[in-house]
Amino acid sequence: MSKSGVDGGLDDVTNAGLLSQRSLYRFIAVDIGRRLPSKDGASKSIIVSGTNNTNYALTIYYHILREGVATVDTAMGTVTQGA
Repeated sequence: MSKSGVDGGLDDVTNAGLLSQRSLYRFIAVDIGRRLPSKDGASKSIIVSGTNNTNYALTIYYHILREGVATVDTAMGTVTQGA
């Protein structure tokens, strides 16, 4: 069963990650890496949603970092995930 929300549903969706004038429109770091080690090879998706309650256009940048290990066999032309 998938969990929605910031940090795999461990944080309150209604409060986590709100950008506001009070926070000076700074960045929000979110750890989406909480998962079982057995799920490392599984595909994951990231869904970002929100509402702009102003008359101004917003520019939002997403930087997604992923740590992983892969083996590249140049002789065979294959890429294998894992050590």
